[in-house]
Amino acid sequence: MSDAPSSTSLTASAHERRKKVRIRLAMMIVAMGLGGWLRLADLERAGPILWDDAYMHLEARFFASGARAIAESAARWREERRTGQDLWKLDAEVARVRAATEGEPPFYGRPAHTAATLAAMAAFGDVPFAACVASAVLGWLTIPLAGRLAE
Repeated sequence: MSDAPSSTSLTASAHERRKKVRIRLAMMIVAMGLGGWLRLADLERAGPILWDDAYMHLEARFFASGARAIAESAARWREERRTGQDLWKLDAEVARVRAATEGEPPFYGRPAHTAATLAAMAAFGDVPFAACVASAVLGWLTIPLAGRLAE
């Protein structure tokens, strides 16, 4: 007699594995839907919930306004090179960039969160709830990570 499993038992075990995967997928979809609704609902009205959301928003504003100011300075420099007019002076440009840069320089060591806040600001504008959106989305994305770790 052979100890090899029959083809019907292999098919049944494969079917059971697929069924378990479908159940896990359905549970993950329900958890993601519920978690998304709970975490993302009504963020526009809430504004910064905790001080770290507000500070992350200020850090992102620092990068966004600084990048805009540097881009404007670079445009003036290119225009000077193109036309030959005296439009760009280093001291004046440094003063303009410093004056135009708003927010707070990075203090907390969370560059991914600041980058996510910058992405939210790019999508929604410089609004008070941008850091809340970043926190909510990053928190929402931990649901599948926790599910994978639980397996």
